[in-house]
Amino acid sequence: MHSEATKSTYAAPNRKLWVYGLLVATVLGALAYFGLLSQKDRSVNHDYYRVLYEASNTFNENLLKLDSMHKYKESVSSIRSLLPSYSRTWKNKNEKGSVDAESLKTFQYKVVGTSLFVTSPENESFEAKLAIGDILPQPKKGFSQFLFANENDVLAMVGAERTISIVELDSINKQIQAKNKQFQFNFSDTKASASKSGPAPLPTYSNHVDMKISYGEFRVYIFPFTLKTPLHQGESGENSAALDRLYLVGLLPQSKLSSRGSGDWNMSLLIVSLSSLLFMWCMLRLYLLPKNQSITKTFRVLVAASSYLFFIVLIALVLAYFQKTVLETKKDNLALHYAKNIETNLARDVHSVFSDLASFRTFYYKLISAIYVIPKAQQESGEFTDSQITSFNRSVKDALLSLHDSPCKDDSRGTKIIRDRMPGTAGTAMQQYNITYDCNLSPKDEGFVNIELDSKAILTIINASKSSKDGQATLDFYANNQSLKLVSNESLETSIKPSFDRTSPNKILSVFALNREGNSVLPSVNYQEGNSLPETFNLSHRNYYKRVRDHKGWDITIPKEYLADQDNPPLADVSYKNIYMQRLLNVNNGTRGTTISMPIVEPSLDKRSTKTLDYIMGADVLLPSLSLGKAPPYDFVYMVVDRSSGEVLFHNDSSRSLVENLYFSGDTKSSLSKWLKAGLDHYKELSKGLIEGVYHGQDGRFAVSKTIVDRWAVVVFYPNDSLQTFMTNQFLYIATTFVAIIGFMVLVIFTVRRYVWTSTLKRKLHLPTKLNVRLIMLVSSLLFGAGYCFYIVGYNLETLIFEGTTVPLSLIVPFVGLAIATYAVYVGCYNHFCYPLKGMKDKLSQASNKTAKEGSKRLIAAVLIAVGVHFIYLQQTADAPHKSLDFHYQQLACNWLNYEREELTSIGLSRYPNSITSSRISPLDLLPIDDSWRKRLKRDMPSSNSSIKAPDNAQTVAGSYCDNHSSQVHPDDYPSLSSVFGGTYLWQWINIYILDKELAVDYVPFYQIDKDTQSDISVSSSLFNQTLLFSFLLGIIAIMWFRFNTKIVWNKMYCPERFLQHIQNMTRSVHQLDFEERATNLVIECDTIKLNGIGLALLLRTMSIGKTHHANNLLDGFDELFELSPCLQKFSADGLFLPNLKLNIMRGETAKDMEIELWDIETCLEKSEFRQPLLDLIMELKSLTLSQQLAKFTIFTGFHSLQRVKMKDPLMTEKNTLLDHAEYLSWAECLMDFMVSVPDSFMQGIDFALLKEEVDHFPELAFIAKDVAEKPQEDDWDGVFKRDEDLLLESRWATINYILLNAEALYRFKWESCSSAEKLALINLAKQQRINPANTQMIEHLALNGLITVRKGNLDIINRSFAHFVLHAETAETLNQLIAEGEAGVWKNYKLPLGLLIVLIIGGIALTSGESIYIIAASMAGILGTIASVTNSANLLRGQVQD
Repeated sequence: MHSEATKSTYAAPNRKLWVYGLLVATVLGALAYFGLLSQKDRSVNHDYYRVLYEASNTFNENLLKLDSMHKYKESVSSIRSLLPSYSRTWKNKNEKGSVDAESLKTFQYKVVGTSLFVTSPENESFEAKLAIGDILPQPKKGFSQFLFANENDVLAMVGAERTISIVELDSINKQIQAKNKQFQFNFSDTKASASKSGPAPLPTYSNHVDMKISYGEFRVYIFPFTLKTPLHQGESGENSAALDRLYLVGLLPQSKLSSRGSGDWNMSLLIVSLSSLLFMWCMLRLYLLPKNQSITKTFRVLVAASSYLFFIVLIALVLAYFQKTVLETKKDNLALHYAKNIETNLARDVHSVFSDLASFRTFYYKLISAIYVIPKAQQESGEFTDSQITSFNRSVKDALLSLHDSPCKDDSRGTKIIRDRMPGTAGTAMQQYNITYDCNLSPKDEGFVNIELDSKAILTIINASKSSKDGQATLDFYANNQSLKLVSNESLETSIKPSFDRTSPNKILSVFALNREGNSVLPSVNYQEGNSLPETFNLSHRNYYKRVRDHKGWDITIPKEYLADQDNPPLADVSYKNIYMQRLLNVNNGTRGTTISMPIVEPSLDKRSTKTLDYIMGADVLLPSLSLGKAPPYDFVYMVVDRSSGEVLFHNDSSRSLVENLYFSGDTKSSLSKWLKAGLDHYKELSKGLIEGVYHGQDGRFAVSKTIVDRWAVVVFYPNDSLQTFMTNQFLYIATTFVAIIGFMVLVIFTVRRYVWTSTLKRKLHLPTKLNVRLIMLVSSLLFGAGYCFYIVGYNLETLIFEGTTVPLSLIVPFVGLAIATYAVYVGCYNHFCYPLKGMKDKLSQASNKTAKEGSKRLIAAVLIAVGVHFIYLQQTADAPHKSLDFHYQQLACNWLNYEREELTSIGLSRYPNSITSSRISPLDLLPIDDSWRKRLKRDMPSSNSSIKAPDNAQTVAGSYCDNHSSQVHPDDYPSLSSVFGGTYLWQWINIYILDKELAVDYVPFYQIDKDTQSDISVSSSLFNQTLLFSFLLGIIAIMWFRFNTKIVWNKMYCPERFLQHIQNMTRSVHQLDFEERATNLVIECDTIKLNGIGLALLLRTMSIGKTHHANNLLDGFDELFELSPCLQKFSADGLFLPNLKLNIMRGETAKDMEIELWDIETCLEKSEFRQPLLDLIMELKSLTLSQQLAKFTIFTGFHSLQRVKMKDPLMTEKNTLLDHAEYLSWAECLMDFMVSVPDSFMQGIDFALLKEEVDHFPELAFIAKDVAEKPQEDDWDGVFKRDEDLLLESRWATINYILLNAEALYRFKWESCSSAEKLALINLAKQQRINPANTQMIEHLALNGLITVRKGNLDIINRSFAHFVLHAETAETLNQLIAEGEAGVWKNYKLPLGLLIVLIIGGIALTSGESIYIIAASMAGILGTIASVTNSANLLRGQVQD
């Protein structure tokens, strides 16, 4: 039974239905896309508004600093340390020294041009001036310009953009108004509203608009904010209304906005998506392929390419994700440990400052006691007796001695010197009093300390203690390392002595005491410079005063473990009751500071508080671990936040302290705020992992840790960008090199196939015949993939899991792994080559098994050469992504070092302006920072940390990697890793990742976890488990890849091996059949042209009128032939005469010896009404000859004559001249029994070896076989290489033409005996295409008919001559109809909507891929441009040659 291609019984799909479905999918996709764009736009705008808020806050803070320093009478040097362009003048110099001039309380600030003038309504002679740029924040995060404006004018602008100038905001305001009215319906009278409308006011809320300004497109942000310090506008000296609010306008180029929003899709995800879509399309096409449709070479190549690309992409993606996961786990653990380390250091700092502040309790208690001893009458009169003065001074001495148990210490030479902590000077606004110490005496001796306060000083102290207002003159103490420069009642400048103790700077900057009204009525002790005259100030508004006063302070407990490594570690936990610590802006200069407070209690012998006095003691302090701490490792950001409000109290970028709110600095939907408010970080079992979130527009992870202050929490954040970019680069490296090595293998294989006869090569090398390109590529892909997998596993084991090991695991693991994988592949190849003869004992099987073993060895050896080169290449270049990541971390560390150096310099200037500017003392020496950190900041050597150990080479490496780094680069100046080492710059990426360009030394972070800690052990265990998991996953992928190729792709495109063996057996069986030889007395003569003869029509007419003898006279023997032939008799009776047909009879001795000759049949062949009678006549004469009634039957015809019934004329369109299928079949069956006689000259040039090969493949052609000597097997290698095919082209044409002349009728018969599906299959095979293996029944039919065979592991047409016949057997119209019918099926009906859907998906991916699509587009444009250039050059050369 023939396997005809039947029409599908299912109904054709409704075209409108899928069109509507596609339309709905498009609409939904568009809505989702615009929703995504809207969400991204909101997120980006949120972050830019945050930047504008920070800028406005900086502006307000700088104005506040200026105002505070004026109100608290800071010296010019102090102000200039924060605002460098500040200068002060007096219009009337006589008033400069007056008390009124120095007691100014109110100031006005006026913007005039690019300057800011400071005046006072209380004294017109006072005037100060500074450049407005000192208080303006610099644009960042992509903003090109900041404008500060009121409703009418632009007051100031700042930014590097100089080509845009804006003097008023009316045009911007119009654009905003137009944007806000775009989607509003207006039902009012247009004319009326136009007449009423005037200039619309600027928006009173944050807003933005996209508009074109000058040369390009910008997004303009407007951020209105309230001024905390009123500002005036106008010319100097003019009166103007105060401005209480301003508009901050930020100009953001659209290019910055576009690049900012390109983080959702990177290059790796784009490639993965496109390759996955291509792979799924090919698989869907393969599975939906109609049974009768062929598999073209293009589709085979596409399926193979998409499959290998998908495998490569999958391996690269899994390995890159594996690397990213391992690094992320390591980084997570370090972030948690780092947060815990900050908590520990904070606890030590808190203990240090509060224990130091507690030592002042006795000091103030004794001062209070000394004051209250003096009678009230004398306090009011101010007249004191000598004994009272002496007693007061003795109390002051006792108070001073209470500050330290050992006031003296040994210097570097062993000499006793007084500690810097001890006060060395006391002073009022009018006079200073020196305090001296004699370290040769004991502190208990009377003369150890000497201070002589006179009655004026004592009266000043008493008056201040009773004062209820601020600004009261008082006496202050100054540290022993300070020198004072006092101009009585005019100014005071202090500075640190150059001989100060650099080994132990004070963490406490000043100590003060507040009474019940919040006034600092008791003498303060200053350890930082004090550049204003001593006076009281009111701090009742501060929380550190109110909370302690109301007994709402904190009760904290510091575990003794935190203090275990100190000089005198406590034996128990340390507790503090009713204390408080507040982050604030200092009242005297507006700088950020930290103030602590605790109540003053009456000391007792057992050091326990027995009585709380009505005073609160406070201190301005520095917490070195937070305010002066080292820059965080990697790309970490640390902060200490208030749990309740989210306010950032401390930040490694100090400009964000007291400015940011963590709960509103990123994604407000993050669980971080809930986690912190709920205090879940207190529970260890809940604090194992990190929290996903967004910070400053960057996705990242948060590590959270509690602190000893229950209200505070430590938060460490790191962005995902670096690891995601690392993953992208790792993916691109693996994918690119994998594709390159597979492409190289393909190039080598096809080069060999181009110039070498592979079958001969297999025989020479004793390779199995089953060896083919598919198997070689599968083996290569598995071994190359194993090389990547084992290398990365070994690299992770060496560098991350067993960090510090001396065993080269990155070399050993891939070597051993590849050896095991190679052996497994060898066993698999051997079993494949041996099947199904493995285990059999006969000679043939044993020879086959031997060939399989040798072939497997040679195959593995050949592939291992490429694998070995690949292995060496991996050892050299595979760590390039890690190097780039380390380089990125190194650059960040150096940038943060620059920032910390400048930040610490600024902190030093705000505390010690005179010491730094006049005494030229380094700011780093004045601050209480770690000595190693100080040296690193000075670039002397790297820092180390006692609690977080660095590796042995950390000192050397870290000390050198910033030597050549620019000191001007800050963290905000450095781009992301994706910009530096991403795919944006193609050649740079290739140079670093593919060509292994050396980068800087490896980054060694200063914060390393001790290897012996339980945390690191658990992380190493987790990393090892992840390695096992990913190794198992990669093994599953390798197995699935093998099964996918052998069970799906090969079976779907190339037929299963067992089925091919079945077909091969059938073909052999057909070849073994006995075919009847052709009769030699049936001949078609093509080499003779007969011109004369007697027409058959004359003979028949003669017979029809009864003149038999006359007919016999015309042609001797015709009467006997007439008697033998019923057909001739019927023609005569019916009067049917075949025109122009000639007949000749050559008589023998008997009637059976007659030889019949027939010629001039062309006219009858041309007319359909004569073809069938002619066929009947020929069939009858053939039958008479075969039945031995006639001796011989010969048809004389030209070469072209029988083409009419053998071949189909593609130009024959008249229906009455066309032959139908049955007629072709009849003629073919008739003529296939004739021997064809051709001229001997036609045999010249025939390739007899090809002729023999054709006959061997088609046994029914045995009648044309010639005796050809067997060609001896060539022992040399000359026969392996292919010769020029053009040299053999003529002989092949001649051979095929000769075969077709003899066997065309046989081929036509075979062809017409086939069904339409079989014809289509033969056509496809003739076109070097593949038959769909699913159509097994049809393949079996073709094999049984002897029309196909198995050649080189594939189904192929039986021989070349038949293939040539098949290609010309039908007209083009018939072929197209067959192909169309063969393609009918599900795929044909749905390929258009599926294709459009894939295009939509690819378009959506491209639109959301950010800069990746532009990179690909640019690369493609470059390639096309190169091709176009080469083509133009070739055309130009061709034209010149022709000329």
